[in-house]
Amino acid sequence: MSIPSIGPLINPEAIQPLPIAPEPKALEPGPAAAPATTFSDLLRQAIETDTTAKEAAETYAAGTTQNLHETMIALEKADITLSLLVTVRNKVLEAYHTVMRMT
Repeated sequence: MSIPSIGPLINPEAIQPLPIAPEPKALEPGPAAAPATTFSDLLRQAIETDTTAKEAAETYAAGTTQNLHETMIALEKADITLSLLVTVRNKVLEAYHTVMRMT
């Protein structure tokens, strides 16, 4: 049984270098909310985001809008905001417990 070499099948002159991709454009800040500076600001922002998500889900469920994409984005924003709020709360409690163990 003879297996031919694949060397003659590959033509090095036919291989073209890939073009260099253009530099990605910097993301422009959208109409996002200002970052929260205190825990109460973060809590207020989480409540507002949750309210917006509930309203978007209700309008989609009622059939007044067919935009599932925007509804899902609103729900994911609310989920991410709540996760951030819980993470910050846990870190604050962890720091508090660490300080209390020192004294």
